[in-house]
Amino acid sequence: MTSAERTAYKAKYAHKRRLDLVKLLAPDGRCAKCDGIFEHEQLEVDHVDGIGWDHNSVNQHRRYARYWREHEQGVPLRAMCPPCNQSDGQRFRRGYERSGQRRAP
Repeated sequence: MTSAERTAYKAKYAHKRRLDLVKLLAPDGRCAKCDGIFEHEQLEVDHVDGIGWDHNSVNQHRRYARYWREHEQGVPLRAMCPPCNQSDGQRFRRGYERSGQRRAP
């Protein structure tokens, strides 16, 4: 197996793990925030209490392995559509709790 083939295989496997997790979090394909129904491929994994690590610092294979590990450890995760996940993440990064209240410093 060449390096390019190995990379393609890992990417395909990571995509499968992501889909498996999304199907577990949202079996009906429903966004946890707007309640819209989407294809599982369109949904994203969201940390309810905010992510405690930089997801851009790891490749997609390790990122989804970490999501699965967190799910097994009981970290609250949910599936959201991209617009809802982005708006929710922006608010959390600016110092607001998920409820809309400003966090204490």
